[in-house]
Amino acid sequence: MSFLLLWSCGPVQDFIASARKGRDLWFGSWLLSEVSTAAAACLVDEGATLLLPAPADTAELRESDFDVPNKVLVRLNTESTEEVRRIGEAASSAARDRIEALARDTFDRLPEHLFDRGPALDQVREFLETAWASAPLGDSFRDSRRRVEALLAARKTARDFTRAHFAAVGVPKSSLDGAREAVTKKNAGLRLGLTHNERLSGLGLLKRLGHQVAADDAQGGRVASVSAFALASWLRPLVQDDEKVTALKDALGAFYKALDAIEEPRLQDLGGDSRDPLLGAINSHALYANRLHELVDATAGEPPPAEAHAKAFGSLFGKLLVHAPGLSRTPNPYYAILLADGDRMGSFLDAQESQAGVSQVSRALTDFARKVRCDVFAAPDLSRPNTLLRGQCIYAGGDDVLAFVPVDLALELAGQLRRLFARMMAPLAEETPGVPSPTLSVGICVAHHLTPLRDALVGARDAEKTAKGAGRDAWCVRVLKRSGAPTTATSQWPTGAHDRLIKLGRRFSGGDDSGGVPHGLPYAIRDAALQLRSGLDEDDSVPVVIERGELIRILKQKSSSDSEADALLSLLWPLAAEDLTLSILADHLVVARALTGMGGAS
Repeated sequence: MSFLLLWSCGPVQDFIASARKGRDLWFGSWLLSEVSTAAAACLVDEGATLLLPAPADTAELRESDFDVPNKVLVRLNTESTEEVRRIGEAASSAARDRIEALARDTFDRLPEHLFDRGPALDQVREFLETAWASAPLGDSFRDSRRRVEALLAARKTARDFTRAHFAAVGVPKSSLDGAREAVTKKNAGLRLGLTHNERLSGLGLLKRLGHQVAADDAQGGRVASVSAFALASWLRPLVQDDEKVTALKDALGAFYKALDAIEEPRLQDLGGDSRDPLLGAINSHALYANRLHELVDATAGEPPPAEAHAKAFGSLFGKLLVHAPGLSRTPNPYYAILLADGDRMGSFLDAQESQAGVSQVSRALTDFARKVRCDVFAAPDLSRPNTLLRGQCIYAGGDDVLAFVPVDLALELAGQLRRLFARMMAPLAEETPGVPSPTLSVGICVAHHLTPLRDALVGARDAEKTAKGAGRDAWCVRVLKRSGAPTTATSQWPTGAHDRLIKLGRRFSGGDDSGGVPHGLPYAIRDAALQLRSGLDEDDSVPVVIERGELIRILKQKSSSDSEADALLSLLWPLAAEDLTLSILADHLVVARALTGMGGAS
């Protein structure tokens, strides 16, 4: 007799999203994958056959770049329901043991007088929620899998509530999530590797410092600051060939030496923590005057060395300008979070009638995630300038991808992910006739590097939901400016609107030989759209011929020649025609400008 057993752990989204740094975000997803891997390995050791995920062998399961999702499906060959129960509980115990071992290893590296170790371990122990369900494997594999899914969903409604052993009165909450009491001592932040006034819970300490115990080759083990991804689009012209790369490294090195020579107040952390060969030894915060205070010892009682910074940056800019004549005087402050998710994967999996079919889908998703990390987000290499300043994958597991990317490559990388996903799913779709092939929807949030990371993540999730709401197989870019309402552009991939948006961005940045985009054009079009709709009911629409005529009038007014106006019209009108509104076109223009890295210097 055989059983299907489905095991899961959580919480997932809230835990991962509780982050103030990119490294927090990466470690949160890595930690949950490690916990799931421990459970999966335990199930394999108990004789189970892994179906979701489906590694080639046990050795692959334990590889550092093999991400295991928070749900694991296995087949057990046994006659005893008690044996199934024992194995399910053993998997949960293995998961809890793994997270506690990581916490102990992390805390052992910290001076015990700077934090309360006991409550910290209690918080870690009581964090993880595990659940499992099983059902006999009948004649129909699909029906049995549906049953075990329903049983697990029912099991999760009966949550295990225990008394919080770490609760305390009069203790400040953690700066990371505000949900648990802080265990770090007052003013111990800098000595623990935190910011000066930061207080963290035991779980927060594990997220912030746990990268020290992660495998050396763990993907993302050193996540660059979001400022580095904002900086990337500004420095893009300087990584086009080896000569420029060498000049950029020398100029950055001189810049940091100039700052490092400042005696009072002493800059605390000019070294970065990224494995990027170009920016790895450099803290990108220091190139932004408004982030310099984060690198200054607050106990010195002195203001940030603004004059010294301005002098050092002026010298840096002069050196860079020689190799990139069109370089902006102010570094771009915007970066992008890319969030991708497969469409209709649940129904596609549900359509698989056999164990082999489910394993094939699982294997394809595993290969997709691995290619995302190894191909789309290839490790940067100084000998290959095209791999530099490209972006970093934070998580890739199954059909889910989360990455930090420079704004000027955001749509291009999203398109690469979509094409890769389609290529991996195509053979499986041919073997599953009558079921729509899975597609990939991508949400992109463009945010200022000073925007709280949690807000930027919410923006990326909103963008992903908007893309799925647009009919799936779609993309959405959501721009969060420091003031004003967000601006959104979205469309389905087959329309080609993303390609037109990329071309429009090239015109904004001057990378298109046909000329630039007139200053103020997006806002002129938006004002015209508002005037056309004034006096109309909400359900009324403006005739297409009138909108086209108004667009032509604005382009002729803003352009230096009729030929320039005609060239812009041929690029802009297809975007407008998709939704037949000038206001949508104005939003696309604003988004296109933001995606060049020229979206504003504030």
